[in-house]
Amino acid sequence: MQKSYNAKVALTSFIAQPEPSRVKINKAIEADTKNYIKDLLHEGSITDLTRLVLTNAIYFKGKWEKEFEPKKTTQREFTLSSGESINCSTMFVEDSMGYFTSEKYDAIQLNYKGGKLSMLILLPNEKVKIAEFEKGLNIELYNQTLAGLEREKVAVLLPKFKIETGLSLKKTLSDMGMPIPFSDAADLSGISGKTDLKISDAFHKAFIEVSEEGTTAAAATAVVVAMKSFVQKTEFIVNRPFIYILKHNGSNTILFMGKVENPNK
Repeated sequence: MQKSYNAKVALTSFIAQPEPSRVKINKAIEADTKNYIKDLLHEGSITDLTRLVLTNAIYFKGKWEKEFEPKKTTQREFTLSSGESINCSTMFVEDSMGYFTSEKYDAIQLNYKGGKLSMLILLPNEKVKIAEFEKGLNIELYNQTLAGLEREKVAVLLPKFKIETGLSLKKTLSDMGMPIPFSDAADLSGISGKTDLKISDAFHKAFIEVSEEGTTAAAATAVVVAMKSFVQKTEFIVNRPFIYILKHNGSNTILFMGKVENPNK
């Protein structure tokens, strides 16, 4: 594990101390993610039958290549899938960036400093529901979007958002075609040399926050952005549910992916 994956290996007594072991693992994950991921393993998830826990943590903090202007962050309208309108903190930036447009959706690529990573924003057109758009979201659409990006000067209005999710992956992975590792028919002899092990559960927790870099009180000094600033420029106004993808530019590997239905939640 250490040689192949640069992973840390730690010993603990699940039989004698299941709860202290759970706390110990959670603290390690918390440290590896700079305190953003807490309590990955919930109470009761580790028992005296537990023999091995494999964890994987990823932490990313990047600065935008062209930072959003904090003084231009304002409260703007955002329409939820239900049709209800809310106000949310919306950032503004104007820059040359990758831009894609089609009948069903538009997209922009916002680069991070260093040029290795970027965030792709997919915005369904007003007549396309986010649920309908999700059904057609696949690798072909992803590659089509990347291939169609063209450098263009774009005025962007993007809500600030913070999302934290936690869930068990047991049912999801089973439904995707791997129920056997969770059953008594599991064969994990490659790990222990015996056939007495199975996966009891798999837990996932993710945190992502998108904001103007280094700003904590932008709304206090907000300046209203007038629509005239968009004259003769392409507009990309994110005022409805959208998809975000954090990716590696060299390989186009997706690192994070999610949906924002309500920037305030």
